[in-house]
Amino acid sequence: MPVPKAPQLALKGSGFSWAKDPISHQIAHDETWINILSKGSFTPDILVFLGPALPVLELQDTVLEDLAQLAKSPLPFNCAVIVRGVGVALRDDAYVGSEALLRCARDVLSVLPENSDIAYFSEKEQFELLNWDSEKYRQALNEQSA
Repeated sequence: MPVPKAPQLALKGSGFSWAKDPISHQIAHDETWINILSKGSFTPDILVFLGPALPVLELQDTVLEDLAQLAKSPLPFNCAVIVRGVGVALRDDAYVGSEALLRCARDVLSVLPENSDIAYFSEKEQFELLNWDSEKYRQALNEQSA
């Protein structure tokens, strides 16, 4: 898949910025990848750094307001948002490492065989991973370095 052009829509005031890595924006141009990431998380790191499922927005007049609303959720919820056909935006207050995990997610998707049976975390598993003592410690360290 060719590298898409950098998104041109200014996101100022939305609480989001476009991912800096242009390769990561390929996610927004592949319906299979969009479907996979919007259904849930399938690795602990994707869950912790990008959230339980990536919301998908359509490019429309209210996209900035929609992003601003999504930015109100506690992290890691709505940390990354796919704007279909445009690119992937990351919250301005995203955890250190979220950008790298977005690229990692794209790289995993690029080698995933078609029609793979993906095992997503259940809500209970998500809760356990996000509230694990080691994860709380990592989040505290992340806040100190921000």
